[in-house]
Amino acid sequence: MDPYKDIEERKVKEISLSEFSEQLQNYFSYLKPQRKRESEKMAFEEIRKDFSIAEITKCLDYLKRKGLPGGDPCHSPMAYLATAMRDVLVIVQTEESLEKTRGKNAIRRSLERLITQGWIKKVNDFEAGQVPRKWRIFTPCEKGLTSEP
Repeated sequence: MDPYKDIEERKVKEISLSEFSEQLQNYFSYLKPQRKRESEKMAFEEIRKDFSIAEITKCLDYLKRKGLPGGDPCHSPMAYLATAMRDVLVIVQTEESLEKTRGKNAIRRSLERLITQGWIKKVNDFEAGQVPRKWRIFTPCEKGLTSEP
């Protein structure tokens, strides 16, 4: 019987935190007591089979910021995600989509405002006669091109 076999098996089962995001590393390294850390790691391994590290990290961040759907804090996020990962991921993706849309709308409004301000300045410059002659637009009456004889 090999006395080091148990240690080697534990090392294989142990999660290598170095390959994960800093947020996941911090989450697991600060978990106490040991039993909770082990149960959260087991739940994480279960989630990891179906979801990417990036998706898990986003959902963990969401639960830490917002808590459970009712607003209560989540005391065991990995255990909760093991049962509700798909639902939380949909919420996270929806929030990301809304945030992108808000950003695009803010950019669009800024551009519209700049364009409007630019046109107003051009009109004011034109009316003040500060536009170079070659760029001025004349109406037919100014050029003497009327339809009257």
